[in-house]
Amino acid sequence: MAWSVTGTRVSNAAGDVPNAYVNQYAKTVLTEAQQAIRKLPSHMITMPISGYEAYVDVIHPFEYGLSGKLDTTANTPNFATATREAGPIQVGSRYEPTKFQHAEWFRVRVSASEYRMTVPFERNDAKRMLTDPRSPIVQEMIKSFNRKVDQICYNSFAADRSIGLENAGTWTWTDTPFSGATVGTIDGGFTVDLVQEIIKQFQYDEEDLQAERPVILLEENGWKQLFKDQTFISRDYNPNAPLPAYQLREYMGCLFVWMSSKRLSTVYQGQENVVTTYAWLPSAMRFAVEKEMEVIVSQRPDLNNCLQVWMELSIGAARIRDTGVIKVIYDQKYQAV
Repeated sequence: MAWSVTGTRVSNAAGDVPNAYVNQYAKTVLTEAQQAIRKLPSHMITMPISGYEAYVDVIHPFEYGLSGKLDTTANTPNFATATREAGPIQVGSRYEPTKFQHAEWFRVRVSASEYRMTVPFERNDAKRMLTDPRSPIVQEMIKSFNRKVDQICYNSFAADRSIGLENAGTWTWTDTPFSGATVGTIDGGFTVDLVQEIIKQFQYDEEDLQAERPVILLEENGWKQLFKDQTFISRDYNPNAPLPAYQLREYMGCLFVWMSSKRLSTVYQGQENVVTTYAWLPSAMRFAVEKEMEVIVSQRPDLNNCLQVWMELSIGAARIRDTGVIKVIYDQKYQAV
């Protein structure tokens, strides 16, 4: 990932912040950003973007995604067909030509979104914070960027994905809505039974849970409900001997990631206090980076020579397959009886 740093010396009238301090501030931002934790991208497959878009080739399961017998006039795997045979190769009766079939495939397009932030400093006391390696300005800007990154990833779980089909060298792109499973109820809580339903759904969709572990995103209310579930409480996890800050990392073969309910949707089909979260397999999601965080510190002569900190990044996320993502709903005010 590329990291860019530029800086400038501020004039005496603007507070005399040396160029070395300005450059050090920009480098500090980048160093802190590298060390800061983004909750969701670390549980997705990261890929680079060139030109604001990236493409992932996806193939259908063979028994469900086979096009018809070979047509010598169509040299693409996605030519239209009205029939689907029982296997990739079929041998007909004696002297009948063998029927060949193509596996159907498509592309998913991942587009990048730009996020920018500018903070002007005109007061001398505020400018002095630029020389502090642990400045609250540094920390708050990084937190803001990381929250934005997580929000983009969260929105991509059930967003329309851009699917492309190729025919004779021409690509046709269609925005396709989320068709994955939904588990949970609007009046139920996040319990061990719900975790079992998530695993059951992945198994039904024939996802390989031995190759990778499901990741479940929870907010603080679902977190609390799970720890109150008597089925969950054991010698290792209980209210009297909890993990630090209830930071459950793994349970029942699943990884758990926490995010504030302020960042999640809490209205489902007009019903308030219903959290919409997701369980997913890392291979089902892509996190694409077109440009990592860039920091520029410079003067603004048009604004009384104030000092401006400018930050930008360009990223995107997309769902590759619907069976690898499950929508999970539950009542954040659920009380077990």
